[in-house]
Amino acid sequence: MGGRECFLPETVFYTGRIAGTCALFYGLFLCRAMGAGDIKLMAVCTGFLGFWDGLFVIFLGLVLAGGKAAWTAIRSRGLREQWTGFFLYAVCMMQSRSVTAYPQSQNPEHEIRLGPYLFGGYCLFWGYRLLF
Repeated sequence: MGGRECFLPETVFYTGRIAGTCALFYGLFLCRAMGAGDIKLMAVCTGFLGFWDGLFVIFLGLVLAGGKAAWTAIRSRGLREQWTGFFLYAVCMMQSRSVTAYPQSQNPEHEIRLGPYLFGGYCLFWGYRLLF
């Protein structure tokens, strides 16, 4: 089957995967823990790869970014302070029962752009697919 009969269902599924990914990560955007561009990049990833493969790529990218964040925190000797700050933020947000923006660090070195790490996750995904 080809042509118009195949185009419409694939377009609907592609749009649904993109909308589902945006909805899944929208809470992180509201807390300012992730930028809108990162969420759109994740949505395109799930749109093209499919929902589960896309989520696997996102998971790999977030693991890589988490490793970089942990390395930065350990190197600057601020791991305990960052976890304490996150815990206090979570407690305050639960007590107020409203979503507030996560307090931004004044150090630009602590900001992590997820694009390169998502690309790394994509490369690991395809490397695994080619080898196994």
